[in-house]
Amino acid sequence: MNTKPISYNNTSSFSNNKYQISCMLTHFFSSQRVLLRRVQDKYFNFLRNKLLDRIKIIKSRAISTANRNYSTMTFFNFTYKKRRFYFGIYIPCPHVNDPEHFHKDTQCGIPTPFVMSQHRCACVTHQHIFARTQCFNNIKQKNVQNLAIISKDFVNIKASHANLLYYRWLDGKTKRITSRRLVISYDSNIHARDSLSITKRGNRHMYLISLSNFKYDLSPNLRIQKQQEILFKRTCRRVFNKMRLPSNRKAKNQDYLAIARKYRFLFLKSQYVKVPVRHLLYKHPHMTLPLTTIRSWFLFSLWTQITRNKS
Repeated sequence: MNTKPISYNNTSSFSNNKYQISCMLTHFFSSQRVLLRRVQDKYFNFLRNKLLDRIKIIKSRAISTANRNYSTMTFFNFTYKKRRFYFGIYIPCPHVNDPEHFHKDTQCGIPTPFVMSQHRCACVTHQHIFARTQCFNNIKQKNVQNLAIISKDFVNIKASHANLLYYRWLDGKTKRITSRRLVISYDSNIHARDSLSITKRGNRHMYLISLSNFKYDLSPNLRIQKQQEILFKRTCRRVFNKMRLPSNRKAKNQDYLAIARKYRFLFLKSQYVKVPVRHLLYKHPHMTLPLTTIRSWFLFSLWTQITRNKS
């Protein structure tokens, strides 16, 4: 590709973005030898509009005052058959070059691949400095309700987590789990084993997590709705393809529910899945003590065992 500069005459004092981009695309198409003339005429307006939109996107991100590390790319790629071209807006790197490698402390000027809020950007050479000095840390807002539940003297040990889970079960709160990617949501509740399940059947798990009240909300936008349906069907196929059935038998509804229960996957409104909490177990499940007595004895024995290990 020929890189010799070409001058363009313009009568205005300052040319607008559309004229500048048109000149740059004309220079690019005239210098390359890959794209045919009919392909150039077909995609010229498309590429120009994409570059104009890229300018608006970059400005919107740069003037934002949000304390977030979301980034916007300054370029996009255009593929034609086996060839790939990158078009972008030149944003110079604002960092100063290292005087050990350069004669003067001049501005870097290398194109930056991304732009963040508050006019933050960096080239490939200065990204390690950018990550240390200009990226925001601990920007996620803490949930005040969760902090109120957990006391200030909370110790990160197994006994404390067991007590925390116990009080969550005692309050009977429901947690709503939502996936924006698959546009599905369901409830998560904590249930305790009853005395019959512990003493007669020998179940050692103290608690169960119940997943129910499945809901599938599609977007009113038809284009987004189509993409959401594709993602949800892909997830269903990924789970259902794990079934191992005989070659002479077709899958039934019971088979679909069984494999979904195994992998904790909800896809029907009337479906529910119960998952045992595996890190909290009874040591003596066949004891004939009341349920509250067994749970209190377990927490006390677990606390004494941890304190002995510390000492």
